[in-house]
Amino acid sequence: MKKFDVIIIGSGPAGSVAAYYLAKQGISTAVIEREKLPRYKTCGGGVTYRARKIFPIDIQPIVEKEFYDADLIFPIEELHFKVKRDKPIISMVMRDSLDHYLLKAAEAFGAVSLDETEVTAIDLNGKITLRTNKGDFESRYVIAADGALSPIAKCADGMIHGISFLPWSMN
Repeated sequence: MKKFDVIIIGSGPAGSVAAYYLAKQGISTAVIEREKLPRYKTCGGGVTYRARKIFPIDIQPIVEKEFYDADLIFPIEELHFKVKRDKPIISMVMRDSLDHYLLKAAEAFGAVSLDETEVTAIDLNGKITLRTNKGDFESRYVIAADGALSPIAKCADGMIHGISFLPWSMN
């Protein structure tokens, strides 16, 4: 059985950024992703400037287009706003590129990525054991970064007394 200090479930921006910071501190970290990486994702191609500043690395190499002005029209309220900034209001990226780029940065500090790995059960007996289609993994902590509806957090609900199970999502 492979053991890690922290296992993160989900390799999107939240999971990859968490893995980056943990691995950078020398904490044994694994990222479990159900899909084959890099995985295509249709949503989330716009990164606001505020969100972009949160990332621990510069994402400029994967930015496809930047917008420095916006024209917002709300016809029902008869409102119209024009905004122009020196910094990009929004940067357009492909989500598969963004997710993969952030995960590779975490791997550079020692994080382990496990793609095509699906969590099938969680056992809590004073420790956390994740049962997957690729074997069992043991961890002291788990971060559920598998999306806003987090099947993992729901699976663990009611079982987490005295165990550190940390739901975290930036999606």
